[in-house]
Amino acid sequence: EDVGYEVPDGGDKDGLLVSKPLEEESIESKQQRGSVLDYVPSMKVRFFSPPRQRQKWGSDQILPHVNWGDLFFDLFFVAGFYNLGSILVDNPSGIGVLYFCGCFFPLSNLWLAKVMYDSRFVYGEDIFHKIFDTAALVVLATVVSYISVVPKLSK
Repeated sequence: EDVGYEVPDGGDKDGLLVSKPLEEESIESKQQRGSVLDYVPSMKVRFFSPPRQRQKWGSDQILPHVNWGDLFFDLFFVAGFYNLGSILVDNPSGIGVLYFCGCFFPLSNLWLAKVMYDSRFVYGEDIFHKIFDTAALVVLATVVSYISVVPKLSK
């Protein structure tokens, strides 16, 4: 059985904190306090909310929280750059370098634009930005899937 502990204000003579088991909460106090399910905040879903500046000039630096969606989105760029590396490995000739440069710079520009926007602005949980992020992910996945070896690209 899992027993919770509370830490009193003082400690013992060695400076160690003394803890004692919590007393079990009565049913009446649980009913008075209410359940978590009793309070559900109303949530508005907006179609569009304008982006806000992440940080004002001269204020303390705030490190942004990276969410799983952004990490997943970055994996598509990793796959694209991996495919670009395979172009140079398979065909290190002049035409291979030309195809590499023709695909590398637009892909790196897409990545840089996304990183710069995400580091400067933050937007709310609105439908427009979710659809836009999904469409950008589909376009990026299509671009990455069509990066292949030089003989296939030159046809």
